[in-house]
Amino acid sequence: MLCRKLQIEPHFAFRVTRSLLGSAVTDPRLSWDENKGRVGKNVCEWSPFNKEFCSKSIRALPLHYLTVLAPRFYVIFWSLTLQDVYLPVACYLSCIASLESRSSHIEGDLSMIHDKRSKDVLRNFGTIDLLKAELATRREQLKFVAIQVRTNITAIFSSLHYKHRRTIPEAMLQYCVIPRATQSPEDAMFAAVFIHQLHFMELPKFSSLLYFDRIIKDVIPLVLCATDREARSLGIYLKRTFNLLLRWRCNSIAYNQEAAMKVGFSLFYGPTTTCSFEQFSIIFAKWHEQATQTFEYGLRQYDSHGRSTLLTLIKVRTHSSLR
Repeated sequence: MLCRKLQIEPHFAFRVTRSLLGSAVTDPRLSWDENKGRVGKNVCEWSPFNKEFCSKSIRALPLHYLTVLAPRFYVIFWSLTLQDVYLPVACYLSCIASLESRSSHIEGDLSMIHDKRSKDVLRNFGTIDLLKAELATRREQLKFVAIQVRTNITAIFSSLHYKHRRTIPEAMLQYCVIPRATQSPEDAMFAAVFIHQLHFMELPKFSSLLYFDRIIKDVIPLVLCATDREARSLGIYLKRTFNLLLRWRCNSIAYNQEAAMKVGFSLFYGPTTTCSFEQFSIIFAKWHEQATQTFEYGLRQYDSHGRSTLLTLIKVRTHSSLR
């Protein structure tokens, strides 16, 4: 209804309904059983892994969305949230360690009244228990969603033709990554994390190498015409992407294990010839040169492009090779 009657773009319609979609995605009790039909509440009908929901959503998509990129991939991408694909374990563990350290300090502070000391310690331990329980729950949800995503995405890409291998990254950026990476900081992080996970799934028709190449050529120039909000969000997306590329460029062992051995870094169709570390270093140098030229141009044309360029660079400032 949102797309047909109100003429709202599909990705905005998904954003409006994402809270409901999230409830259907993250709760295993509301999963969709293809043999038994409805399981749990009716909210399971909103799951992007439910074929009936996907079919209804696909009928609302414009025809040009369905040419190269599988429509089911579009539905899954726009239905999931950052919480479905990313868990900040380090933040949880840091908070827990901080509370434990504070409790130890309070217990050793004899200047405090005994009753107050006991209450503060009990409060801290209660918070620690809540954080540990939440972390365990989030891990289970993440595991459940990961299985669903891998199963569905692998089936989707297996059905695509090799002749579309070059155009798939372009369609993915045009209809999924760029619109979402410019919506908000959370969406920008999701877009980067989700596509990186696709790389590690070793999808047969997805070229990670072409995807990263299109980022340099298609995404970075958008900084020159972005609003303040879009520029900040793009900076978060680019920082996450640059960090992964820089890790591979500076560590040949990590590159060989995480990139060279993956299907996405094969140079040819069919029988794979992987991109060696030396070849990747040359490609990375070209990417770096192109990105630097774009950012330098934006800074030189400060009146028209300088603010958006600076806002983006502020977000990627921890990326050492762009300092």
